[in-house]
Amino acid sequence: MRLICGLYRFDGAAATADSVSAMARGMVATPLKPDIRLWTGGAVGLAVVDFASSSPGGPLLEDGDGVLAADRRLDAPADLGERLDCRGADDDRLVAAAIARWGGDAPDHILGDFAFAHWQPATGRLLCARDLFGVRPFHYIWRPGELFAFASFPAGLHAASLTPRIFDRMALARHLVQRQQPDESLFTGVARLPAAHGLEVSPSGLSVRRYWNPDAVGAGDRRVTPEAAAVEMRSRLDEAVRCRLPRSGKAGAHLSGGLDSSAITVLAARELRERGEQLHAWSFLDVQRNDVVLEDEAAFVQSVLDQEPGIAWAPVRLPRDDIDPGPYHSDLPLPLGPDNPDCAVCAEAAAAGVTVILSGWGGDEGATFNGRGVLAEHVVRGRWRTLARELSAIRRARGTAIATTIRTEILPYLLPAFVSGARARNRADGLPERLMACLSPAVSAELEADGHGGPSLYADARKNRANLIGSPHIAQRCENWAALGAQHGVAFAFPMLDRRLVEYTLSLPGGVFLRDGWKRRVFRDAMRGILPDLVRERHGKATPFPAMPLIFAEQRAMLAARIEAAAGDATVSGLFDIDQLRDQAEALPDPETLKAGLTGNATPDAAIPALRHPLRMAAFVAQDP
Repeated sequence: MRLICGLYRFDGAAATADSVSAMARGMVATPLKPDIRLWTGGAVGLAVVDFASSSPGGPLLEDGDGVLAADRRLDAPADLGERLDCRGADDDRLVAAAIARWGGDAPDHILGDFAFAHWQPATGRLLCARDLFGVRPFHYIWRPGELFAFASFPAGLHAASLTPRIFDRMALARHLVQRQQPDESLFTGVARLPAAHGLEVSPSGLSVRRYWNPDAVGAGDRRVTPEAAAVEMRSRLDEAVRCRLPRSGKAGAHLSGGLDSSAITVLAARELRERGEQLHAWSFLDVQRNDVVLEDEAAFVQSVLDQEPGIAWAPVRLPRDDIDPGPYHSDLPLPLGPDNPDCAVCAEAAAAGVTVILSGWGGDEGATFNGRGVLAEHVVRGRWRTLARELSAIRRARGTAIATTIRTEILPYLLPAFVSGARARNRADGLPERLMACLSPAVSAELEADGHGGPSLYADARKNRANLIGSPHIAQRCENWAALGAQHGVAFAFPMLDRRLVEYTLSLPGGVFLRDGWKRRVFRDAMRGILPDLVRERHGKATPFPAMPLIFAEQRAMLAARIEAAAGDATVSGLFDIDQLRDQAEALPDPETLKAGLTGNATPDAAIPALRHPLRMAAFVAQDP
């Protein structure tokens, strides 16, 4: 894993080693001692923080054209080396060679996860870029005529006193309700380079441009049989998993019991067994209690473990006596304690020598698309026989009444077109509305007026796939994991966000994804012989922590105390409606009453995240930086 940072001054001052070093060290968690490599030359300074360096103390890559600071993981380095006549070169040299060959178009030729900055003294240009889906983070500040500075995380910019650490109140609000824009951070004056964008800065100014767009890849134009689509998807997913396994260090995986994570776990475990290596895996399972019996994902996880012996597996459970205590990450509202399940996974992975954790994140938005809008598209295009056949098949496969399917999977995509055009759908559980109600009236009104929403969904499966895979929510979730992983020197990789796999699935017609009553049909077919049938043939996904509502109810007094403590912070009280938060805490049910109604896998209650998310945000804002 790597982090990067750098500084370009336009005010006549030098970019000193002390300033660049402060940026680098500001992003490193206290217990860690990564290799920090610096380069300075006049107005420009660059640094790489390397958590897995095999040659500590080495310089940054300098070639005939400039100096490179890169956080990178290349998918097909041998292929890129062939194209560039750089066979056997390491990843840094391949990135530099790509820039030398293609200049600002180089990011579009590089497959993998990356954020980089390349200084070119001859032209006075600093060329930066970020990968297609924002797996690797990149933040920057720009003050024309004075300086440009970048860092993987804002903490690097704040640590060197290059910009004050002042929260952007509306960015905080948009982050809370999942409307954060692709170019904004949570801090005033700090921008994010959006995913799939390049940036060029010189004494002449700064320019940002998109180099890849999911709308431009011929979504839905490929003519292929469902069987051929499944074979090709399997082949591409095999390669996506294989190229993300670390070249050194051990590999880990999230194993949730769902389709995506289970498939990745199985494919990774089999590949590693052939190499004589072992996969580590972690699963989120519910806290074990003797006063209530609830069903989590354990049965589905166990079916994978039974099929694939030899996986070094461990469950990760929520504690019963505390909820998200601080401290929080300096850049994002993420608790860093062992009670955060994601933090627990990172800590255990680092202790086991795992350097890369594979995750199934992003599958639903792209590669294993669940067919959002396909039925409504049949209506719009007059495919009445196909629609009737699918409605009947859904009733047989899922036991869902035809009227229910029309109400939940067709009408939401059609009605807005008759009223005011396509717009983002509200979640069925009402969480966005509940979160909006937690904001202060002034912030809520301003948020409604700014016109920003989630990705629009239409009666067109092709548009929906492009909008979902291009959503800034993808990059935000990847940044969350990058931030947590950086606390332990562990990187995350996402095979479902492999460009070759995503572009192939984008090219497929919508009908292959929802067929014969089965969502994600092409992926289910591709995973025949890979996934246990118990997983491959499941229709839904259970919440990993069904006891969460009970834990919250039991901690009502503690939650109320946390609200009062946060209310004393001026930024928190200006952002949230404190009375609304108090009312939500007071409205939590009596634990004994709740126990009587909890059975099986309890349906997630939006009241829990509607209180949990604001409290996380409040604790993040109120903590001492």
